[in-house]
Amino acid sequence: MLYQPLLAGKDAFFLSAGVPAKFEIHRHPEMELSFCLSGSYTVSVEKEVFSLRAGDLVLISPMAAHEYPDEGCGRKLTVELGPGFLGEYFRPMSSLTFSRRIFHLSEGGEVFSALDGLLRETCALWESRSEFSGLALRGNLYRISALILQHFLTEPEATASRSLRDVARVERALEMIYEHYATPLDLDCVCSACGFSKSSFCRIFRKVTGSTFHALLNRHRVEIACLHLREGSLPVSEIAVAVGFADAKSFCRAFRAHTGTSPGAYRAQGK
Repeated sequence: MLYQPLLAGKDAFFLSAGVPAKFEIHRHPEMELSFCLSGSYTVSVEKEVFSLRAGDLVLISPMAAHEYPDEGCGRKLTVELGPGFLGEYFRPMSSLTFSRRIFHLSEGGEVFSALDGLLRETCALWESRSEFSGLALRGNLYRISALILQHFLTEPEATASRSLRDVARVERALEMIYEHYATPLDLDCVCSACGFSKSSFCRIFRKVTGSTFHALLNRHRVEIACLHLREGSLPVSEIAVAVGFADAKSFCRAFRAHTGTSPGAYRAQGK
């Protein structure tokens, strides 16, 4: 799984438009909007799969694991909104839970029609941007954010809060997982590097990521191991050590827990 750090500075928001492409599972602290302009494509959010067609919008919460598992057809608009752009409104945006994830804007209604128009206009502005089009883009993105906050979110749930402060406190731990997964990562050392006690770390880490530190670490190690099994010829025992497990036995146990099969069977399926 990829982890993308917070957008900052001049990159306070991110926009892209084009043919839907495959993108592996990842997470980031920004709110993401995925809008199908035409054609169709698939997106998976926290293992829930959505098939989007023209006029469909999916809202992806900060830190939610998501992927685009297949290449699609038509055109897709992706918008990421971070705290550098939303300012004081990022906290309510990240701390509220969606009443649902997918919205069929083609169904009509005042709010859906307004949002559909803003998203399409934003795409047109982005593709034909000029020296001063950034002002219009920002205006549209603020209006889109206001519509989402006013109409698409439920009441706040304390247990689901993913505030910027909490995200920042576990960001170092996520970086350590993705950069140093192949080394022994002692939880006490990770807590010390992040600057808080073990009990606080475990509570906040689970709140932000929806997982425990060791579960996320092992899942990432297994994902890297899958690449070795599909593309290389290293023995299972060497792969185990290469991705950070103490021995082949613990690796095989974790691999089966995350994939439902053994490393040997997984390799055989890929041949």
